[in-house]
Order: sequence, then structure tokens, then C-alpha cells
Amino acid sequence: MATRKPTDTQHADSLPGEADMARVYRAAAQDTPPASLDARILAEAQRAVVKPKARGPFGGLWAIPLSTAAVIVLAVGVVLLMSKQGTLDRQTGFEVPSEYNVAPAAPPASPAPAQPAAEAPAEAKPALSDTAAGVAALSSATEAKKIERATAAPATAPVLRERMAEERVGAMRDDASTKSKLTKEASGMNVQADVIAVQASGQPGAYQFNVGIRSPDKGCAQYADWWEVVSTDGKLLYRRVLLHSHVDEQPFTRSGGPVPIQADTVVWVRAHMNTSGYGGAAFKGSVKTGFKQALPDAGFAAGLAKQAPLPEGCDF
Repeated sequence: MATRKPTDTQHADSLPGEADMARVYRAAAQDTPPASLDARILAEAQRAVVKPKARGPFGGLWAIPLSTAAVIVLAVGVVLLMSKQGTLDRQTGFEVPSEYNVAPAAPPASPAPAQPAAEAPAEAKPALSDTAAGVAALSSATEAKKIERATAAPATAPVLRERMAEERVGAMRDDASTKSKLTKEASGMNVQADVIAVQASGQPGAYQFNVGIRSPDKGCAQYADWWEVVSTDGKLLYRRVLLHSHVDEQPFTRSGGPVPIQADTVVWVRAHMNTSGYGGAAFKGSVKTGFKQALPDAGFAAGLAKQAPLPEGCDF
């Protein structure tokens, strides 16, 4: 039997017609879709697979911190609520849950009888928890304060009555003094000139004084006729004579000097009325420490009223 040699497109074991089929496949393999179609397919596939994640206002990076903060706030709130409940149980005596094993607070004790009852044996006393012991101690302290106030009240009453009596006597004395002063002023007696301010300037041994005076001047018949500086032992150091009254200038200030004192020399500064003499408010102090209002003793250096210099007249 004659055999044929395979062609360049056939193999030894090829079937009849297989070579033609191979040529058809090889020709079809050369046909490919356009590049634009490939790009479109790839884009659609990518959009279908990769979807953007929805991010809300509390999504993404904020989710973990916000959840942690919420848990912390909730825990703190629970702890505060439990602490407040415990405080109410101790202060108000509200019912406490049974798991705390707290004995109920005893009712307020009635007044003790004349003969105290015998104390119960130690083994019969119920065991108290710390909370019950605190409540009992608080009740005991409250009762002790009440007893202390009740005991102190009778002792305080006489002191209050004595103080009120002293205040009434003082008010009556002040009222009598005021009436006496008004009476004397109405009669023209004991009308006084008050020193209300003192300022000093200059050098040691030759200070200048500015003195403020308030006086009930009525003209030359009644006016403040001088102010003066007096040592603590009653010696006249300087006198400023006033040549006229100051009816329309109250209070008034007049300067004078030099005053031969040192910075730390303590002196009195006082004023004089032509009708009643000394007796008004004066100032005491030194240039170094300043001057403060004071009232000299009655009759202090009264003889200086006749010592020169003295007013030679009154202009108006």
C-alpha cells in the first residue's frame, strides 16, 4: 500500500482536513479588537471593582477617638452617680441596698432618764459597719452642739443685757453733752476753734506750717484770732496772729513760720478764739511722722493766752 509524505503543514499523525482547519485558526488569530475598546473595557472593570468608601461626619479617622471619648465620659458619669448616691445614703439616711450590709440609723435619742439604764452585754451589740458608725458619730456631734448652745444661752444673756445697758448710758451721756454744747453755743460761751489740717515743709529749724481751721466766726466780736505751735511741755514755739475774722471763709487755711523745730520734734498745733480761748480740736505729731487730730488735756498751757505776740485789733 502506497503512502504519502506529509506536507510542510501536516504531521505524520494528522487527520484528514486538519491542516485546513489549522490554517483557518491561524488566519482568525490575526484579528484583534481595537485599542480603544480595550481601554473602555478596562475602565469599566476598574469602576465596577473599586468603589469609593462613604465617609460620614463621624467616619474615617474620627471614629476611634470619638468612641474612646464617649466611653470615658460614660464611665466618669457612672462613678459620679455612684459617689453621689453614697453621699446621700450617709447624710440623709435614705435606704441603702442590702448588698452594702449597712445597719439602719437609730432614731433620735429621747432625753436621758434620771437613772441611766444598764448597758447591754458586749456580745448582744450588733456589729456596725463603717457607714453606720459615721452616722451615729454625726448624730452624737449634732446633739452635743445643741446641748452646748442650750447651756451657753443662759450665760450669754447677762452679758448682752449688760452691754445694752452700757450702750443706753453712753447714748444718754452723748445726748446730754450735745445739749450742753448747744446751750453754751447759744449763750456765746465755750465757742471753740478746731484745727482740721496741718502740713509742714521746709528745712529743719525753719519749717513752714499750713494750718486749716474751722471756727464759728461772727465778725470781730467772735472769731479765731490765732493758731500756734506748742511743745509737749507747754512752751510756745510759734504763733500766727490772725488780723480779721473769716465769716464767709469756712473752713480756712493760713500759713506761718519759720517754726524752730527738728523733723522728729513732737508738737501740738491748736487754735484760739477771742471769746472762749482754747479748747477745740488740735493736731499732734512731728514733721517726720506726720500730724494727727487729738484733744489735749483740759487746761493744757492755758497761760500762753497772755503771752506775746497778741492781736492788736481786728480789721473786720
